[in-house]
Amino acid sequence: MNETKSSHDDRTPKGPFNLEELRAPQDFQQTGGVQKTTLSVLASSRPPKDKFLRVHPFDDSYGQEEWCANVLVFSHQSEDDIGPENFIVPSTAEPYEALRDKLALVLIVYGMTRLGAKFLWELKLPTAGNNRRANHWHETRLVCAKKATEVWVRPEADMHGGGYNFCVPLTQIEEPDWGQDSFPTLFEIAYRDRIIDSLEHPVCKEYLGG
Repeated sequence: MNETKSSHDDRTPKGPFNLEELRAPQDFQQTGGVQKTTLSVLASSRPPKDKFLRVHPFDDSYGQEEWCANVLVFSHQSEDDIGPENFIVPSTAEPYEALRDKLALVLIVYGMTRLGAKFLWELKLPTAGNNRRANHWHETRLVCAKKATEVWVRPEADMHGGGYNFCVPLTQIEEPDWGQDSFPTLFEIAYRDRIIDSLEHPVCKEYLGG
């Protein structure tokens, strides 16, 4: 018996074709091969399309924000991206002066769709540097977000009017379950790789030609 086992072991390929090392893990079928996380949060400048949503009540007072954040963002689109993405630039960080002319003031609020999908909504705020038409889009989007703190709404872009309208549901929808997640936790998940705090940041280097 010992000789047979030894002979069999000698025939087992070594290196990259070793079947012992190539076997799939036993739990792959149950997990789908992915590492599941407990929380996923999407950050976007646009609300989920064609979805009724609610926004967590917030206080946007500067320095006293609760369930929201006033930030400066740099909008950037890489060659392989479908659309632009917003990156936060702290006013105390080195890239601030280099990117200052391209920064926009944004209020980030926490929202949820009817089916429970969580998102952070990036609301550009009206500023003196924007034209009247752009500010109207920003103002009406903010109106939608504030209304969504009270009732379910479905924001709709009015291209002819140049702003946002909203619809309310025909039937009553249960109040959202906001759960135990804090705004700082949601914020960290959504922006963990989207803060430009150094001139060495890849997005900063690409834009400045570094």
